[in-house]
Amino acid sequence: MSDSQTTRLIIDALAYTYGRGNCLFFEELLVSAGQVEQRLDAWSIDLSPEAMYMSIAFEVKASRSDLLAELKVPTKRLQGIQLCNQFYYVTPPELFKSVDEVPGECGWMVVENGIISIIKSAPYFTNPPPTWGFVASLLKRLR
Repeated sequence: MSDSQTTRLIIDALAYTYGRGNCLFFEELLVSAGQVEQRLDAWSIDLSPEAMYMSIAFEVKASRSDLLAELKVPTKRLQGIQLCNQFYYVTPPELFKSVDEVPGECGWMVVENGIISIIKSAPYFTNPPPTWGFVASLLKRLR
């Protein structure tokens, strides 16, 4: 299976799990960062007050080489972390060789046969409200 097919299967599993009920799910969501455009692979928010509007950013990786390149640039995930309560890497099984490879500020989910398993829970962040640029990006997707 190609990396793009694996990525599509992972995104579909995330959309099914994190886009139901009171949740909204977005893939390839543009993050406004001034002059720099960056995209989150996926982002979800629970719209219920009981869940305190919890949001999760997902970085999908289908190959070990892509994952290792990503891990070498910790500032790349910072934008996603600032726009969510939890940040997860989502991969096929065994892309991380051990839980110790997962950065401390991140969690790790594995998708196998369309089923998501949380291998390492992400810490919970309390961040300031999103920027107007990010809100505009969300609203554009809802048109």
